[in-house]
Amino acid sequence: MFSILIVEDELLIAEMLKEMLLELDYQVFGIANDYESTLKFLSSSEKPNLCLVDINLNSEKNGFDIANFINKTYQIPFLFLTSYSDKKTINEAIELKPEAYIIKPFKPTDLYTTIEIVRHKVKLHSNKSQSIIIKDGTVSHRIKLDEIIWLKSDNIYVEIKLNDKKLVVRQSLESLLDELNCNFIIRTHRSYAINLKHLKAIKSNGILIGNKLIPLSRIHKLEVLNKSKNQTTNLSQLPT
Repeated sequence: MFSILIVEDELLIAEMLKEMLLELDYQVFGIANDYESTLKFLSSSEKPNLCLVDINLNSEKNGFDIANFINKTYQIPFLFLTSYSDKKTINEAIELKPEAYIIKPFKPTDLYTTIEIVRHKVKLHSNKSQSIIIKDGTVSHRIKLDEIIWLKSDNIYVEIKLNDKKLVVRQSLESLLDELNCNFIIRTHRSYAINLKHLKAIKSNGILIGNKLIPLSRIHKLEVLNKSKNQTTNLSQLPT
């Protein structure tokens, strides 16, 4: 069943949303009322399929902070629920790439229509993201994302290590990662990205992918640790 996390600090509105979602045959993953409680829900082994995030949470960190964290750490689809419709707030929201923006008050039909459109978009994107066409010189290759082991940047080129070969593309690592748009291929260093599905161990001097030790920079350490928790393999991890 499609599960949804509600992030709303007003109890009555949160309960109303819960009842509305249940009547629409969705599963309510939980109700969070601030930044810290949202992070607790998202740090669990199970993850919601969608987050409904109120922008104004009447606390130090608001819905924009939560959206920014989701984008950087979990890449779970989210939509904003808010009573704000001013240009400044909308422009700030757009920068965080929500799946939708719903103005309060809204009807159950508005919520249902929006969620179903988001579900369809996510499903289509997931299907399309299983493979990608890479051009190595004059030859085009269709590769499955699961086959990518690691990526290494070398100036204006990126070396792509696959299960049985290597490809080289004329592209920056950042733009290639944007194109892949895959939550299990993440950056570990300014020159490297890895496929978490091939992760063997996290050591004090880097990350072990197969028999290759990949550098792990301090700024990417937390993201790698958080996302590696979802892997089923036994990992020797860096000290916290």
